[in-house]
Formats: sequence, C-alpha cells, structure tokens
Amino acid sequence: MEQFTFKGFAPGDALKLKANRAFDRILERAPSDARVSAVLEQDGDTYHCFVEIGSSSFPFSAETSHKNPSIAIDKAELVTLRNLDRWSGTKFIKLENAPLRAPLRVVT
Repeated sequence: MEQFTFKGFAPGDALKLKANRAFDRILERAPSDARVSAVLEQDGDTYHCFVEIGSSSFPFSAETSHKNPSIAIDKAELVTLRNLDRWSGTKFIKLENAPLRAPLRVVT
C-alpha cells in the first residue's frame, strides 16, 4: 500500500520507496493522534509535494516545488521535520517551566 499519493504521473519504484520512507520518518515524529497525508503531483515540468498533518496539538501543512521529484520530496520532508522538531521542543519546554502543583505519584 502506498503512503504517498502520486498525481499526474506514474512514479518508478525508486521514487515510491523514497517517498514512503520520507512519509515513515514524518509519521514517526508526528503527534500520536496525527493524520498524515502526502501527495506528489506533476504539473508540466514541475513537481509539487504537499504534506499535511492533522492533529489537535500540531496542525501543519507544507508545500514545495522542484523540477526534480526527488528534490521536491526532500524539501517537503525537511520543512516538515524541522517544524515537528520545533513543536516537540516547545512541548517539552512548556512542561519544564510548568509549576509543580502536586508531587508525582508512582504506582508500580
């Protein structure tokens, strides 16, 4: 099953593999309730890559374009992972700065 959707062209096996590996890396860092979709579309001699994350804590979308489909995927993955890293870092900073209201209770 493809995780990336391809529109306007039939990708080769190597491009499918690259796209699905990028999708897996994005999904790995996305919030646990995230719905991730990714599309690589050919429009003339340009490829547009769209990544969308639907999540209560991190709604996000990215769009990149390039004449090389592989580079369009790389750029979309990079933008998405950078934003996920920022979200993840912000999430932990907020927790570190939160006042401690009650002692933690550990149940074993």
